[in-house]
Amino acid sequence: NMEFRIEKASGDTMTAEETEKLEALKGYKQKFIDAMDDDLNTADAISVIFELVRAINIAVELLKQGKYCGEEPWTLLAILTEDALNRQDLDAAERYATAMLIQPVERPADLRRAGTLLRMEAAFGAGEDGIKLLTKCLPWTENLWDQRLLFYFYLGAADFCQAHSAQHAELKLPPVPGFTDRPENGLYDCAALAQWFWSRAEEISGRFDRRNGCPNYEKQLRTVWEK
Repeated sequence: NMEFRIEKASGDTMTAEETEKLEALKGYKQKFIDAMDDDLNTADAISVIFELVRAINIAVELLKQGKYCGEEPWTLLAILTEDALNRQDLDAAERYATAMLIQPVERPADLRRAGTLLRMEAAFGAGEDGIKLLTKCLPWTENLWDQRLLFYFYLGAADFCQAHSAQHAELKLPPVPGFTDRPENGLYDCAALAQWFWSRAEEISGRFDRRNGCPNYEKQLRTVWEK
């Protein structure tokens, strides 16, 4: 099914940018083949592969139809950006992240994308743009019911704060929902805040992985934290 969709998507009407994205998708198809050849047909592998196949199908349909709707393209671009970051392919990550910024981060539903963009900021110096994004998004996390959005945001926030702490001991932010002992002057210990975000992401990942019966979310955590 993946091969059929990829072949059907490669028409004369595709732009150079779409063709480039299609080539990236073919790389994902090869990863799928390699995983199956390596006898990783476990609950863990199936979970990861299912997400990959879903992303490929979405991307090919978008390339074929030239239509973007809802959150799907932004989720796909987040997945592609994160994969490029994990592979330390910063050029590819920057291309995908730039595409994500076509639609600004402006509401709680964008927290998944915001987490990916914070990871990008971490990879490219953890500067003022990342602080502005973190400042903008933090109020949305208070009492948010969608734990998946919180997982990716906390993961990105932890990565950003950890990178920022390499050059700065403190980070000035508005009140961080759920963080005890908030500093009155708004200056948070950067390393401690990174650990706090990490702990929140770890707590959510544990709940998801126990429910799903596989350590998919934990693996995403480790990939970021051990890089």
